[in-house]
Amino acid sequence: MSGSLANSLLLQKAVAGDATALEALLLVHFDRLVASIAARLPADLRAAVSAEDVVQDAMIVAFQRISGFTSADDAAFYAWLERIAENRLMDVCKALRAAKRGGGWDRISDALGATSDEILPLLELLPNPSRSPSRSAAAHEAACALTAAIETLEPDYRDAVRLRFIEMQPIEVCCARLNRSEGAVYMLLNRALAALRGRMGDTTRFFSS
Repeated sequence: MSGSLANSLLLQKAVAGDATALEALLLVHFDRLVASIAARLPADLRAAVSAEDVVQDAMIVAFQRISGFTSADDAAFYAWLERIAENRLMDVCKALRAAKRGGGWDRISDALGATSDEILPLLELLPNPSRSPSRSAAAHEAACALTAAIETLEPDYRDAVRLRFIEMQPIEVCCARLNRSEGAVYMLLNRALAALRGRMGDTTRFFSS
């Protein structure tokens, strides 16, 4: 079976709701998409954001929107995915330049999904030596709920979330510790975040106080 035909079959299954097929298809396109986004990164922002993080966020969006994708053509799927990643890159660049104008210049790669995923801001509430946890009752409640939700994840998902978002390890360390390729680790993170979303339900109440 040719690669194009195999990808088309994966796409049909993914649109029908097969998350495993979608994960496999995203892995096929991961390296190409990272290279495409890396080529579009403005020179003055390359130290502040990575193409891999932009692509990870785009893939989270793809998981959310795949049911609305109507074509059975793999080339069309890649073009769709690339547009999502380009839009995310534009959003991140705008945010970084706004922060620069305001005097701040912190790396924000771990918050790329904040506009499309409430779980990432929640992860910021978990104890970490590099962060100052909020003292509000809502933040404490959110941290406890999220900690409990993480414990219910499959071991690979749980380990990936802990390494990347709690210990704040670079992706290279995550790959080494998990004995997975970079693309596979990002897929684990995507699936883990989706699982956490389902377990946490409506998280907006944690940001109301």
